[in-house]
Amino acid sequence: MDMQMSIFSDTDFAFTQNAFFDVNAFRSFIREYDPSYISVSLYRPYFKKVVESDTRFVPVFFDQAEVLYVNKLHHADLAGRYALKAIDPFSYADVIYANESAEKLAEISSEASRILGQDPENYRAHHILSSISVVRRQYDKALFHAETIIRLYPEQSHGYALKGDALFWMGQYKEAARLYKKALDMGRTSKAENVYWNLHACYYNMKQYKKAYRVLSKYVNPFNPNSDYKEIYQLGISAASVGKVREAVTFLKIARMKAPPTDTEYVQKIDKNLAIQSDDSK
Repeated sequence: MDMQMSIFSDTDFAFTQNAFFDVNAFRSFIREYDPSYISVSLYRPYFKKVVESDTRFVPVFFDQAEVLYVNKLHHADLAGRYALKAIDPFSYADVIYANESAEKLAEISSEASRILGQDPENYRAHHILSSISVVRRQYDKALFHAETIIRLYPEQSHGYALKGDALFWMGQYKEAARLYKKALDMGRTSKAENVYWNLHACYYNMKQYKKAYRVLSKYVNPFNPNSDYKEIYQLGISAASVGKVREAVTFLKIARMKAPPTDTEYVQKIDKNLAIQSDDSK
């Protein structure tokens, strides 16, 4: 005779389903269970706002799938030693490390290095350290972390893009272009990740202007309201470089229309090149 026993009640399941989404449900969950640890998927970035409603819980570790929070009232020493203060595990990939101060980069690097010491195969820690190493012009270190990602996680496109970044700044444009193209083919196509922009730059630096224009024209739609005026401007310049003067004039006019008056540098650049291309089109 088989016996079935329900360990968790319907209320338990309701708690777990709602606590990660709703502040009030989370508070009720904490009152009921008083957990020492909470592990949550990194694909639930909205949980960050939920958990911030209770200052007892601090993030102390993350891997490629989840972030671990500890209740500092239960484990004050653990929280004090390992609390993540510089890294936001939910949005680390959105950070533009080149815009961060040297002090901030040092804090992020320290936490990522600590994570890597605990978990040498940590995908996200390698990602962070590769990105920071490029900014610091420590290209050998950047390559080490990028190649580690490629070796451990060959199905992840980030490793190829990160290696491309290091090689780009080392002037190895041909190999960087190959890696950027591979990352694009694997789906790394969003504007924020700059892969298509960097591939375009590789071709441009190799004086392969037709390939550079082909890349930008594929990923930058000047008629899309969400397209950035700086990218549209570069699309116009790229079009001019391959003799597409009429297209260049059109793209530069669109860029001029969208450029804010406060960005005087770009306004002047657009006006100057628009005048040149307009003369050439006569």
